[in-house]
Amino acid sequence: METIAPESEFNKIIENGDENKLTPMRLFFKDKSVFLTGGLGFLGQLYVEKLLRCDVKHIYLLGRPKKGKSTEERLKNTFTGSHFMKLYNHDPHYLKRVSIIEGDMGSLNMGISESDEKELIENVQIVIHAAADVRFDEKLKTLLMINLRGTREILELTMKMKQIQVFTFISTAFSHCVRTYIEEKFYDSPLDPDIMIRLGEQLNDKSTKDLEVLTERIIKPWPNTYTYTKSLTEELVRHYGNKFPICIMRPSIVISTHEDPVPAWCNNIYGLNGILVACGLGVLRLLPIKENNVGDVVCADFVINSTLAALWATHEEHEQAKASKVKVEKDPEIYNVCTSTDRPVTWGTIAESMGNLFRQYPAKRVLWKHCHNIVNNQFMFTYLTIWYHVIPGLITDLALKIGKKDLRVMPIYRKVQRFMVALSFFMKVDWRFDTTNMKRVIQKMTPEDREFFPSDVRRYSWSTFLYNYLSGLKVYIGLESLDDGEKAKAKYKRLEMLHYLVLFFYYGIHIFIFTMIALKLGVTTYLKNSLIENYEFLKNPQLEY
Repeated sequence: METIAPESEFNKIIENGDENKLTPMRLFFKDKSVFLTGGLGFLGQLYVEKLLRCDVKHIYLLGRPKKGKSTEERLKNTFTGSHFMKLYNHDPHYLKRVSIIEGDMGSLNMGISESDEKELIENVQIVIHAAADVRFDEKLKTLLMINLRGTREILELTMKMKQIQVFTFISTAFSHCVRTYIEEKFYDSPLDPDIMIRLGEQLNDKSTKDLEVLTERIIKPWPNTYTYTKSLTEELVRHYGNKFPICIMRPSIVISTHEDPVPAWCNNIYGLNGILVACGLGVLRLLPIKENNVGDVVCADFVINSTLAALWATHEEHEQAKASKVKVEKDPEIYNVCTSTDRPVTWGTIAESMGNLFRQYPAKRVLWKHCHNIVNNQFMFTYLTIWYHVIPGLITDLALKIGKKDLRVMPIYRKVQRFMVALSFFMKVDWRFDTTNMKRVIQKMTPEDREFFPSDVRRYSWSTFLYNYLSGLKVYIGLESLDDGEKAKAKYKRLEMLHYLVLFFYYGIHIFIFTMIALKLGVTTYLKNSLIENYEFLKNPQLEY
């Protein structure tokens, strides 16, 4: 049985090898200029941190002003924090090697200026396209313009780059989720991506509304517009496969970091992070999962390091082919970054382990006792949602309103419910992902590179990691100190007592309702007579009826 790491280990920065040693992979990235889309997001920050520690010359990020902040302000506010301390120790002036190219993935040519385009064309050797609209319920036209056409614009720009050495597209392991076993290869596209781009461009307001009505029929059997457009985009990238070296990364459900650059760092409540935060706070009590299914979740740093390893391997293979003067035309390599095959963990294990940890180390801001219930039946899920979520939420909001508090619980419930609807599909299917290509790359890496670029998910220790994961959610999402444990536990005990009191009334109401129904239907009279008959029979078995 693996032991859970002590709390003191959580803040320890794990050093992976000699920071100054030039290994084959680090030598490849050294002094390169990189164009990175999605660089201001969760994964983007980790790409920037690791690339700068590899001593790249410069990183160009695609971005735009947001929420009243200029691109320069966003740059300074984004690339600071504990996850950049390792980089700061390596290079205190790392921000001088990062700049933002103003643009928008939804616009033609990404909306970048001629001068910025010229700078990219002259200087960039590596392109990492990680930007995407990841909302599952977004309109099809929006995702066609951002995820599909936006990728085409990136590819067209890459074709102009004079020094381009390698390009990677960050897709998703669920781009072909209509299958349950997914290999590292291209599958048939649902439609021609170029036709879908033209369709999106020609839609006016009226036809866009018509498309919304037809969306479910168009994307079927894909469960949402996000995975559908990702499958189209992979086919689009395939069309450029012989123009310059390309690889495609397919990560599964991405959660916090494992250890690089710090353990369990995360900065958003999307996906599984949001569900676990809601469970930990006592807000979410129903989980529509199949507990014996494998939950393919992967730590963010394994995605980053696997991407860099695949970039290096793709470039190496291209150079070897060029040196041999043998032209081989083949599709770009695809790399699944997943855990279901090599280090599986079930949804039931995740739910049970995190549930135990929530009770042992409750959050300071916990709103109710943690108690998750696994429900697979849709009718029961809807029925229990009313009793476990809607009614408590309305009562709590009424109490908060009387107390003149600004906090409202129902908006939180609605947001959590959207999370569950979006993710429930991915929690009910038992997928397996082939990782042969990724293992081949890991095998090529030197021992030093394997340490500096940890890419092998077989080094996961789920029991140790889940403790760190909980700590990361508390520190980075909840903004709580790990030293507030005693206060949180005292609050949790009070909530626990209140929880059991409420359960008493809840079950009492249900018993009363069902008793009234039984009386109306005459069920109690039947049961009473049946019991009397059985009692008389037991007293005198010879009695005839």
